[in-house]
Amino acid sequence: DLRETSFGTYHNKKKADLGPEWPKLKQNPTYVFPEGESLLQTQTRAVHFIKNLEKKHQKQNILLITHAALIRS
Repeated sequence: DLRETSFGTYHNKKKADLGPEWPKLKQNPTYVFPEGESLLQTQTRAVHFIKNLEKKHQKQNILLITHAALIRS
């Protein structure tokens, strides 16, 4: 499905509270956020959803709307 990445316990926290490692963690696609998921898991979930949608609606136009985190994954 097209939900945002689950940042788990990091959700709704200020970047300053996450420490200096935050930028590196967010760029690591295999890092699993505590009680959340990795960017790679987000990507796998979204690609699976889109491929299934494509199969169900062959030769039809499809409009998908999502947030930047999902696009970046």
